[in-house]
Amino acid sequence: MKHLGYLRIINFFYAGFMAGTAIFVVLVVQGLWLMQFVGMTVQEVTPFHMVLSSVVSVTLLLLAWLYYKAGEIVGAARGRKLQAVLIALSIGNCPGILYAGYALWVCFIQAETVAAFGGGDSA
Repeated sequence: MKHLGYLRIINFFYAGFMAGTAIFVVLVVQGLWLMQFVGMTVQEVTPFHMVLSSVVSVTLLLLAWLYYKAGEIVGAARGRKLQAVLIALSIGNCPGILYAGYALWVCFIQAETVAAFGGGDSA
């Protein structure tokens, strides 16, 4: 059962990372980077930049919330479906592949945790 605790901690870490990235995107895309490094002034920042950074930030915050909820419920040996969704969403990058492999092993392969989940497809 210690692997459920580890996966819970990893989910909370990813939630914090995604939330921090969302804040960074807002600061960089909507302000500091555009004005200082690209040479755009406040008047030159188009609505497209604002909408794009807002959509990216909201998406990252939604992912952060999903990782946080997964961390809450996986610790109680529930949430395999949510964890499967996060596994699928995480495969696109190198740390995500490691996370996805470990989460897949914990939720669907490792005998002790599969038994804790009830052996079936618990939500």
